[in-house]
Amino acid sequence: MSPTVAAQQAVSLARSGRYDTICVHGDSPGAGHIAAAVRQALREAGIETAPLAR
Repeated sequence: MSPTVAAQQAVSLARSGRYDTICVHGDSPGAGHIAAAVRQALREAGIETAPLAR
């Protein structure tokens, strides 16, 4: 999955209010780019992100 598609899906899921967490698997090809795109898209959408350990 491309970082752009993953980011769009993450924002859609977060806005739905049905999910508490969104995880990106670190063993996926391009996981770092996907995680960065997801975090940026969520931030731009005004959705707070936090580590699970918080």
